[in-house]
Amino acid sequence: MPELARAVSEPLSKVDKIVIVDGGSGGGASRVTKQVADILAQLPVVIESLSGVDLKKLLKNFPAAEGKKEKPGKGGGQS
Repeated sequence: MPELARAVSEPLSKVDKIVIVDGGSGGGASRVTKQVADILAQLPVVIESLSGVDLKKLLKNFPAAEGKKEKPGKGGGQS
């Protein structure tokens, strides 16, 4: 997974600035934001197809993903 994240983000590390040319219809910057959101929405499917890992299922297994927090002292060995 770290290798995948590195491969996806590496081209962005070489960008000094982004120039948005708007044809007068407005929304140039919001289109960039929408495209980023669309790519992120597709990421779980891409990760599963490349690695076999179901990211949604994996994240559901984390207590923090469901708003659950581990209680202090749980499993700490102190009474």
